[in-house]
This record gives sequence, C-alpha cells and structure tokens, in this order.
Amino acid sequence: MDPLDRASEIAVVLGGGISAHGDPDPATVARTQAAAALARERPLLAFVLTGRQSGRSGVTYPVSEAKWMAERLALDGVARERMVLEDESRDTLGNAVLVAARYLRELDPRPLWIVTSAYHMPRSVLTFAATLGARWPIRTRTSPPALDDAFRSAAEAKFIQETSEFFDGIDIGDLDAIIARLCNRYPYYATLDRLGNARRGG
Repeated sequence: MDPLDRASEIAVVLGGGISAHGDPDPATVARTQAAAALARERPLLAFVLTGRQSGRSGVTYPVSEAKWMAERLALDGVARERMVLEDESRDTLGNAVLVAARYLRELDPRPLWIVTSAYHMPRSVLTFAATLGARWPIRTRTSPPALDDAFRSAAEAKFIQETSEFFDGIDIGDLDAIIARLCNRYPYYATLDRLGNARRGG
C-alpha cells in the first residue's frame, strides 16, 4: 500500500538547493532537520520529499534535493516506508503542482504539513492552498534558521507577487487549469510525461 494512502497526515518537505557536487545548501539541511523532528512527534505522518536542483544548460546534478533529504531522514531513523519522492520540480510552483498531480489528487483530504524555511513559508502556503483548494487543511513547520536565509529572503516579496499573478483568473483548486498554465509558462514542465498524463487525467 502507498504510504500516503494509509497516513493520517502528510508532510511535504521543500528542498532548499543542492550543489553541483551533491552537497546540500544550508536551507535543505535545516528543512530536513525540521522534518526529522516532525517525524518523531507524529509517527503516523508520511512524507513527500520534493525538489530537483538543475544546473544551467540542462545539466542535471548528481543527486536531487528530494533524494538527499530521503537519505538523511533514513539515517535519522525515519522509515523509508514513510517517504515518497517528487524529484523533478525546480521551483515552489512545481513543488506544489507535481505533488498535487502525482500524489494527492486521488486521496481524501487530510492535514497537510508544509516544511520549509520561515522566509519561504508565506509563498509556500499561498502556492499549496491555491493549488489544492480549501478541502486540504494546511499546517506549517518552520525549519531552524540557516546561514543563507538572509540572502534568500531578499527576493521573496517579488516571488510572492509573481506567484499571486500566476494564479490570477484561476479558480482555487482547479488543478487542470493550473497544470496547463504551468506548462505554458515554463516549458520544462511540459516535457514531463507524468505531468502531461496528469494534465490529461491519466
């Protein structure tokens, strides 16, 4: 049975970057630490670990953020049977849309935890709430401060505005319309067969 089917709660852990050598950025480490703590507190919780870091010109890094976080959580004692990976998204919009399309679309709604950095949480909640609709109750777990938080937070106001504009004219939770817009605006996502299948309802 899929770990998400039997879980009473689900947590989505958002990757925070990884280097070309496979070393996690401080934000990724901090978010994984927060996920490990949440796993200990809530033993019936399942995890979707999300994110793929990609270099310029289509160069793929040796490990995705999602896979690095899964390995780290396993070392911290979290059973692999509690985890699934979404390792193709490149940004927060992709995180939400791919998680919704591939893992949550056919599930009955239940509490959904978002695990990310404090500066990133408002945009993440906005994105997941708009993608999933009101039936999914969202909870938050903020990761401990990381060395790169101040640098990363400088652009958040711009990203929040861009995210709000992305959802303009789309009904909350209309996943098909959201997938279509994501694929139209960001051609990378249109190349993903599994997202194309989700767009067609397959």
